[in-house]
Amino acid sequence: MPFFQQNDYIYNVPEENLVAIINTRLDKIKQLQERLEKYMSKASSYHLVVSSIRNKDRYYAVNTEKRRRIYLGLDREEDIKKLANKYYKEKLLSAANMEIEVLQRFLKRIAAFSNTGIESVHPALPENIRKYVTPDTFTDEGFAMLWSAQEFIQAKRTEYHKYKVNERTVVRSKSEFMIANILEKKGIPYRYEEQLVLDPDMGIIYYPDFTILNKRTRQIIYWEHLGKLGDEDYCTDNIQKLEDYADAGIIQGKNLILTYECSSKPLTTKMIELMIKEFLE
Repeated sequence: MPFFQQNDYIYNVPEENLVAIINTRLDKIKQLQERLEKYMSKASSYHLVVSSIRNKDRYYAVNTEKRRRIYLGLDREEDIKKLANKYYKEKLLSAANMEIEVLQRFLKRIAAFSNTGIESVHPALPENIRKYVTPDTFTDEGFAMLWSAQEFIQAKRTEYHKYKVNERTVVRSKSEFMIANILEKKGIPYRYEEQLVLDPDMGIIYYPDFTILNKRTRQIIYWEHLGKLGDEDYCTDNIQKLEDYADAGIIQGKNLILTYECSSKPLTTKMIELMIKEFLE
């Protein structure tokens, strides 16, 4: 999604991501500023002036303080290039200074506004009022509640679904139970084994372990836990699944979380927390 589009709202970019983008830009501009200032400190005291006489450009090196003007003919092309680049870098430095000022001012405004924006209203309501209020779907919390309330097609429960997370979610393994339990505790909305139709004509249908809503980006993230890496047939099936995912634009590190384990190396809560921090918080 472009940074800004006409009729788009700023909530399409999470505040902390927006701040990170601005800080990254600010750091790069400051590096440019430092390099340009160093260049200008060593540059010639002359600047370039161009006049047009009879449709022909004439170049001069001018030093205002010394009141000197030197004509630069075609035999002085290297001097013209140097002064032309100085002229460009003066303009570039001026633009960099202005952009730094604007970005710094914007960061200050974001910091001042962060505790009074629309996302702060519902959590700040008194508990005896908040329990009767449904957050507006324009807000992240309201949108998440709407998403969580939607019906979805889920894989049928089997005898392998043994671990109960809550009334609506019973998972297959201890590792999936760990993942679901941590998502629940963090208030991250998810759907367990929701049907995902990649190609209805070819009958390519999967049921990802977890379909998760990132509340602040409103992006859907899929989480697959590969729990039997010691099983060759299992690995072959999952490699095919990941290839089908990639063909559909579901790619690890972008909108797909993968965790792994085998009998000698089980999944840890530390790894789950790291994945959640990286993709969902």
